[in-house]
Amino acid sequence: MTLLTWDQTYSVKVDKMDEQHQKLFGMINEFYEKIGSQSQKELIMELIAGMKDYTIYHFTDEEHLMAQHNYPFLEQHKKEHRDFVDKVSEVEKKLREGKMVISLEITNFLKDWIRNHIFNSDQRYTEYVNS
Repeated sequence: MTLLTWDQTYSVKVDKMDEQHQKLFGMINEFYEKIGSQSQKELIMELIAGMKDYTIYHFTDEEHLMAQHNYPFLEQHKKEHRDFVDKVSEVEKKLREGKMVISLEITNFLKDWIRNHIFNSDQRYTEYVNS
């Protein structure tokens, strides 16, 4: 079952960013699929770590793009990125320590954050980088 489906309403009209966003959608869908099948904890931890690493890579690219185009809300955008990485790191740590159970709640957090971030924050920089 697919949790997130990419369509053009998510597009920021920058091919590289759209491709990276699509990859994040795929990673969230894979995570959702694996927790639904009760896969091994180690595999799910690898998926979370991979998603976090890829997100950091994507955020770095995105922030560099915004800096190149003098995006006026770059610092606010960077803070959103840091907050997300901090939250995912916290979830990852709690899961590793056995203080949190792998659940649909984690998947929904990832899905909702990515979708809302692209629809709201990322859409704001579109005009700056495409002008």
